[in-house]
Amino acid sequence: MLKIQNNLVSKYTAFIEHSGVETGHHRNYVKWLRYYLDFCHKYNFNDIGNFSPEPPSSHT
Repeated sequence: MLKIQNNLVSKYTAFIEHSGVETGHHRNYVKWLRYYLDFCHKYNFNDIGNFSPEPPSSHT
């Protein structure tokens, strides 16, 4: 699994904290970020230009 640089982890942690994620859950969010980045690296997925941290809205 890829190692995330400490400065990126710090910025991501600040982002999720600002977004209202409880401190006890930060570790899990960072773990899943690592999984996502590892997946992107493994399958050569590098088109993150349209990435948004917000889920797509449904029109139902």
